[in-house]
Amino acid sequence: EKFWNSKIGLPDFYSSHIGFSGNDLIRKLIIGDFQVNAGQGLIIWESMAFGKNANVLTLKREQSFFTPNQSMSPYKFERGVACELKLNSISADIFISSRLHDATVYNDSNGRTYFQSFQESGLHRTTTETRSMFNVRRYTSGISFKYLRGADHIGWNMIATGFSLPLKKGDAVYQRFSPEGNSF
Repeated sequence: EKFWNSKIGLPDFYSSHIGFSGNDLIRKLIIGDFQVNAGQGLIIWESMAFGKNANVLTLKREQSFFTPNQSMSPYKFERGVACELKLNSISADIFISSRLHDATVYNDSNGRTYFQSFQESGLHRTTTETRSMFNVRRYTSGISFKYLRGADHIGWNMIATGFSLPLKKGDAVYQRFSPEGNSF
């Protein structure tokens, strides 16, 4: 696989970020590549996580809402701006991201273009892999509000995702309730 990608004029995979940590209103600011972890993995979890075990007390996942990207995966991270704000007992985590992803693009009988899944390997060795490179742009934004009181808190999380091409679900039984379209 070539190091320099002529399709985008950059190296095939790169990752960088600039971060700021403070104690006042702006607690954390990340510009560049970061990972988002919300809802104990039920909403989004891009950091490393381990599977189940016999101890049910260890099922709860906890980590910072944002972390700088430390993954070697070319798929599980966001690229944009993330900010953690805190004022007295109210905390808000806000992010916005826009990234290109590898996906095989299809045309239906009406001439409409769509994709069915992302290619997550990050490899661009063959003609097919190169053709699927950076075909779909994913836009993601989210917000998490928390009201903190001592060691307890109550929170509300919301994430919105959009694609430059519509996602079309497959015909398999397990895909029956999968999302489809340009935004969720």
